[in-house]
Amino acid sequence: MASKDTILIFEAHSDDAVIGMAGMILNIKEIKDIVLITCTIGDTGYSNEEEKTTIVEKRRKESLESDLLLGIKEHIFLDNPCQNLQNDLKNYHQVIEIIRKYRPSQIFTHKSPSKHRDHRNCHDLVTEAWWKASENILPELGDPIRVPILYTFEVTDLFEFPHSIVDIGDITPKLEVLRKFESQMGVLPGIENFVEGLALVRGFQGGFTYGEAFQKSDFMATPIRFAKKT
Repeated sequence: MASKDTILIFEAHSDDAVIGMAGMILNIKEIKDIVLITCTIGDTGYSNEEEKTTIVEKRRKESLESDLLLGIKEHIFLDNPCQNLQNDLKNYHQVIEIIRKYRPSQIFTHKSPSKHRDHRNCHDLVTEAWWKASENILPELGDPIRVPILYTFEVTDLFEFPHSIVDIGDITPKLEVLRKFESQMGVLPGIENFVEGLALVRGFQGGFTYGEAFQKSDFMATPIRFAKKT
């Protein structure tokens, strides 16, 4: 049996990829190995003060429960405080190392611009690391790899003109995954309606019922090779 391609998904917070692309994940989980990287610990994501000391543990538990529904092969949690994700050397090298280790066929991360500083910095960090991972430097971080494509997804700041819209089929499984993030329902009141409404809009644009939108990054050119004649 042929080995599966690996997809890397970098998110700033533990529910971002679910909001942005859970429908697609659910549709490809049988044919792709999906590695999810959450870049912050989510320590500011509480709406009641009594949750302050437990929110990090609770959000991680919610993430792992959602992974079971999504079919995530591996989940990596980076140790950055929420609202303070930095595009610094430590994180930069860590992301390069992850890309080189897992050698994905595609990378997904946040769109930019975004109002949320963590979303912006996650996008910039991952996009630059995608490029740097292809260069023949820093051998201690692994062998270079040129990943052909990086896509960005939308959370609550939306694309004006998305490049691709994926038919996700029934919205129900995506909403079931979203409900695993119980701690965030008070932080983002109405998020379930937003997710379903946006999926309807994207579906309409794509010519089906429910969809998710993506933008192909132009930070690096897509390599195209023609087969040599024999």
